[in-house]
Amino acid sequence: MRLVAILAVLIFSSNALAGSVVTTGKVTTILNWEGHGGHLIKVEHMGGTSSICSRNDYYILSKEHPFVKENYSLLLSARISGTPVTLRLSDASSKKCQENFPKIFHVQI
Repeated sequence: MRLVAILAVLIFSSNALAGSVVTTGKVTTILNWEGHGGHLIKVEHMGGTSSICSRNDYYILSKEHPFVKENYSLLLSARISGTPVTLRLSDASSKKCQENFPKIFHVQI
């Protein structure tokens, strides 16, 4: 029974993440520009997102993200320490872009 539950979780979680784009690299730039609805983030390896949104020069961490403060803290500490981060940039939802930037959904260090 425990094995069935574990397999069900894996199947559902892999389906939920099927539309995701994942990138890993060191944070090179964090910008806070007036007029943007979030923090603009640049990492070493920005590839793999050209098909998501029209802009691929930065990713955006939305101010409306439920964990914006925690994720911003993770990104800032990774920038200062030089620690690589893994970012999940889209999911199966319809809101993959914000202001034409790929939207950051998950941050992992």
